[in-house]
Amino acid sequence: MSISKIEINNFKSIKHCVLYFKDINLFIGENGTGKSNILNAIRYFFNCLTKEQDDFGIYNNKNHFYNEFSISITFNFERLKMISKHNRHREDAEVNFSDYYKWIGQRKNEEVLTLKKIKGKTIRWNHKWQYRQNIANLFPLYFIDSRSVNLTDWSKLWEIIGDLMKTHAETEQEINKTIETIKEDEKYKISNRFKKLSDAFDKANVRVKSFTPKQYATTISTLLFRGNVFSIEKDSLELLSNGTNASNYTNLLIEILKLIAEHKLKDPIVMLDEPEISLHHKLIDALADRIFNYTGYIQFIAASHSPRLLKNIIRKDKSESQVFHVSAHQHYTYATAINLFSNESDNRYRTVITDQHACAYFSRYILSVEGATETELFTNDYLRELFPILKQVDIMEGISDDVVQRIISPKQRHFRTNILLLMDMDKVLEYSESNNQFKTIGKLFSSARKLDESYYYTPLRKEYLLRRKRILAMTDKCRFHYRYPFFSSRDANFSALISLIKQYALQYDTFIVATTIEGSLITYENLDVFWNFYEHHIAESDIFKDIDEEYTLLPHQERLNFARLLFNGKSDFILSLSQIKKFNSKIDKDIASLLTQHSISKTSGWVSKWLSFFLLNEASIPYTDKTALQQFSAILKDAEQRKKLRSSFEHSFPELYEIVSHIENTFKGI
Repeated sequence: MSISKIEINNFKSIKHCVLYFKDINLFIGENGTGKSNILNAIRYFFNCLTKEQDDFGIYNNKNHFYNEFSISITFNFERLKMISKHNRHREDAEVNFSDYYKWIGQRKNEEVLTLKKIKGKTIRWNHKWQYRQNIANLFPLYFIDSRSVNLTDWSKLWEIIGDLMKTHAETEQEINKTIETIKEDEKYKISNRFKKLSDAFDKANVRVKSFTPKQYATTISTLLFRGNVFSIEKDSLELLSNGTNASNYTNLLIEILKLIAEHKLKDPIVMLDEPEISLHHKLIDALADRIFNYTGYIQFIAASHSPRLLKNIIRKDKSESQVFHVSAHQHYTYATAINLFSNESDNRYRTVITDQHACAYFSRYILSVEGATETELFTNDYLRELFPILKQVDIMEGISDDVVQRIISPKQRHFRTNILLLMDMDKVLEYSESNNQFKTIGKLFSSARKLDESYYYTPLRKEYLLRRKRILAMTDKCRFHYRYPFFSSRDANFSALISLIKQYALQYDTFIVATTIEGSLITYENLDVFWNFYEHHIAESDIFKDIDEEYTLLPHQERLNFARLLFNGKSDFILSLSQIKKFNSKIDKDIASLLTQHSISKTSGWVSKWLSFFLLNEASIPYTDKTALQQFSAILKDAEQRKKLRSSFEHSFPELYEIVSHIENTFKGI
């Protein structure tokens, strides 16, 4: 590991940042958060080791009072000290390198090199030029920006090959003698022409500058390969795709650097900016494999937007990798080290993670839901047009799976992303028919949560504990009124209990709907419109009459529960149809039979159809019009129309509106 720690102060958008590095270091986050600024700070540091660079555009432009920045890098000498110690005691040790080995041997295991720059003044270092030159030689930095690499001209790789093939002065002299012998040999017919060419240079008063050792090695390398133009198999680079060229370019660079680490006294560092560009996901997998295979030889620093690459890093993590989540707040960049799964006893976290789960780490906002119904709801085109904020939300399924939640949880994994968990009430509240009481279930009311709350030392502690006590007291002592056949309830105390649970859960970024998501879609306020939608767009005409006859005979509250149960929801007491039949043996058999035989599947597509139908109806646009979405979008450009439609939605879907409002309010604080 070449670099163990970096500290950056007031460089561009980075006010203060301390990063502890491992062999593999991946920066992830949205565009514009400052990932490139972190990479640029490291590059600027290395570029200035032996010569000062232009400082234009590297100061904090959000606060003009900051006219000074600093970058400190802690270098790890352990591997180099071990190699130099071994080489010094070899019988064939190079005499010319004895001072170099001695210098390395005098180093501590870790040493800090600091750059400080005040605008308009020269850079100040805490070590002299010779020290910095040694650092530049021992810890070379190689940078690949996939957006700017010429994928058909790999000539820069010859310079790196020259680094690998560079020989001692004595060896270079021996090679020169051999070349001179060939030149003078008459059978090659070179000597006479070369002498004339040399005379021509003299007459033109032109001289040729001698190669540096690196340039000399590069030239010798091209001679050994008998060429300097790269190809893949027999195909010219110009004939191949960008993805193929990018993959092979990166692979060759890594292979060369591995050889440099093996055969030269160097600890190379590779910096990759968005290496996934143009790569098929299988090539991203292969890149991840290569990176992991070469840890110990090369230190990798990368910035990426690829969930695929991140997933590979997480799955393969063996404590040698680090992922930093980069976020922006009030124009400043923050980098947080994500908790990976190295120390997790349960190996499922690595095996379960998918590309979709990895997307959570790139999100601005995560809405974690139970399943396909909620996903269908919040990805509805008309709803997203009415509430554009939903287009910035990533929906993750699997809230009921504890492993999935631990994978994507910002709190568990320690990254700066807002999250809202959306749950049905039956995940926290369970009805017992034997004593007409409810009991709390699930993690929200666990003893561990209670213990956490007892340690809060803010005004929230009193608020949290008080709500918890009231909820537990109500479930312990209250008996709630209900009506058959569906356990419908208008009990004010029961409504108060549901409200308290919702308030309590929201403190933990959890929104619990009063019954189920179906109950949020089919409400007291929109029931008449919904039944019209059911009749004309969902129900089969030959059986609607029978269902409607039973429906019409019921009081309004019972109709609501009937409709919810018909669409696989639950009644007021959070009971499914099978539970109701179990607890109410006297339920009308015709009603029970109709609901059982003609229930609508959760994944039938009715959710999106219903939202589209309602919003188009409110906007006076025919539901069957093929240009309905375009017309709806055009109407929303009028501020008054948008306000009217939002108000109508709020009235008809109060819980759904509450969820969206919560997301909107959270975004205001981001």
